[in-house]
Amino acid sequence: MNKFIFASLILIILSCNDKPIEKVNFNGTINQPCMIVNYEQDNTIEGNYLTIEKIINDSLFKIKIPPNFYINNSNYENWVIGWGTKKPFYDAGVENIRAIKNIDLQNGLILLGSLSRGSGFPSENQNIVFWNINPSNFKHFSNFPVINTSKWKEFNGNSIHFSTIEYDSILKKWVMIFNECDTPNIQIYAAISSNLKDWYPANESNPILKADDFKNCSWAGKDKTGKTNQTPFTSDLLKYKNKWYLFLDGYSNNGKRNIGYAVSESSILGPYQISENPILSPGPQGGWNDESVFYPKVKKYRDGYIMFYDGRNSKGLERIGKAFSRNLVDWKNSKKKKFGYRSAFWMAKF
Repeated sequence: MNKFIFASLILIILSCNDKPIEKVNFNGTINQPCMIVNYEQDNTIEGNYLTIEKIINDSLFKIKIPPNFYINNSNYENWVIGWGTKKPFYDAGVENIRAIKNIDLQNGLILLGSLSRGSGFPSENQNIVFWNINPSNFKHFSNFPVINTSKWKEFNGNSIHFSTIEYDSILKKWVMIFNECDTPNIQIYAAISSNLKDWYPANESNPILKADDFKNCSWAGKDKTGKTNQTPFTSDLLKYKNKWYLFLDGYSNNGKRNIGYAVSESSILGPYQISENPILSPGPQGGWNDESVFYPKVKKYRDGYIMFYDGRNSKGLERIGKAFSRNLVDWKNSKKKKFGYRSAFWMAKF
């Protein structure tokens, strides 16, 4: 990435916060390096950028490889090399991409393979970026969607809004809950699978919740204009004391977005009883979430539960909030400062 752009991004991030945000370490695959741009392998603006030192021939290049370089003979096939076009403001190291055929750490040589984007080869003294194309070790086995919406007879949307997948010990199946999208009359459906790859309609392909189910609901049941009946969007599903809690967000009559839930005492597929009141609503005027609260994600936390959710204010600025509950019904917002949407770049540790 062009140094000027990179520095500008950092300045923008810092200027949006009263003080630098603490670095957050994410456990799991996200801790694996996804890119390497400098000799220090920490991707900071203060580092020394990796460059092409010498062109040996058409596809063999010499670079100054750092000691203990993360990329080696056992993992180089998971990486590609990228370089820009030397155009100010348009150089992010992704304009040209080539595979790596071999890497010689001792002599600082890299043999480049097939071109997957752009054209040509990097030039001498040009900055380069290493990109990890398989940071999680997951493989893409299918070129087709796992959900064929034509199998749901009432489905009328052009896409789906994914919620969550849970295993039901009674059905002995995995269950996926989702909304139809890109249509005014949104409804909620379920799919089942025994292997997480092949999915089939549940509930005889009928919706598990219809728009009419929310017609008397105070916190949801309309689109933002208030003119069209629709179900709220689902985002999470948990089992608690042999009951299934489905978390949703939708628009009230005043056009503001709220978070609520529905509960089923019998099956993961329902019937669901919709809560009369929201569990979280937009905050006071001028607050960080005075326009909308939506897309809740809930997990067990200590002796209760924690919810992360999106909030948006009247200026369109989104942030992530958190709330706590002991029973999945009564929720209290955290009083700590919310994460800003511009903070993700600064907080992520790769």
